[in-house]
Amino acid sequence: MNGSFGWRHALRAFMLCATGMVLAFAVMADEVRPVETPLDFFARVTVLGEDGIPGAMREMTWREITFAQYSRHTRDYRHRIDPDPARIRVDPSGRYFSFPIRKGWAVYPRERPIFEYDEETDQMYSFDEEGNRVHGDYVCRTRRAAEYVGYIEALSLYVLNALNHSNECLTFVDLYLIDARNDRLWSVPSYNSDGGMSGPVVSPGNRYLAVYQADPLSDPLIEVIQIQKDGDEYSYREYAYFWLRNDRREIRDLVWIDDMRLAVKITREPEADSGKEAGFSCLELRLPAEQAGERQSDAPVSRRPE
Repeated sequence: MNGSFGWRHALRAFMLCATGMVLAFAVMADEVRPVETPLDFFARVTVLGEDGIPGAMREMTWREITFAQYSRHTRDYRHRIDPDPARIRVDPSGRYFSFPIRKGWAVYPRERPIFEYDEETDQMYSFDEEGNRVHGDYVCRTRRAAEYVGYIEALSLYVLNALNHSNECLTFVDLYLIDARNDRLWSVPSYNSDGGMSGPVVSPGNRYLAVYQADPLSDPLIEVIQIQKDGDEYSYREYAYFWLRNDRREIRDLVWIDDMRLAVKITREPEADSGKEAGFSCLELRLPAEQAGERQSDAPVSRRPE
């Protein structure tokens, strides 16, 4: 099962080394000057889920719920991630953004378009490494960039989507969790090219983070990351997963019901020759107990969601 992810992780590791996954930082009196520096700027970098699915994770159980139940859970849940861009600074060129951590300012190149179509000239344009538009066909090349997702105040955690465009025309989008207090970085890799992980969604008691595969062409996948606290320090580890193998439906949204349950909305394929359009299924996922003596409710369900 883990072998299906091996080549993707190997390619990502190669890209990580080849490009350096360059991070830049510098502090000046009134400006942030982008200066490239290697990833080891961070105190420690940890890749979560590098052994693939299931790896060290255990599978969640599930049951179907009604859309009304799901809607009630979405009304009750309060998201903990703040997407306000006021926490970051963008340099005058617009090509980099930065945010403060303990060691200094972390600076990332922003995502720029790779190609675009101009309706007025009826021409296709691509962009060089400097972001200049040039006429011609789309050319695959190695590029790196990031998108700011938000900040989780309770965990002092910056969240980024790190994008890696390869010469093979593949794009990997890893989720970066950066602790502003101890300069540690946790990377949650995507398991498919041209897609990434959405989230994270924080459980009500700050015990878990839930992330999910956002690519509609990938198998529906949810990972739960356990938050571990030691004094004032937080760390993260793989904990549980939900995965519909060989399934091309899409996870549209998820929220926490409590610290042990998730409510999920997933697209539902119409029955053959029914004439109905695709709709949605709503599921309740339950995490496995942290301790052997902790009570679990429903037994695992063997059939697949309809």
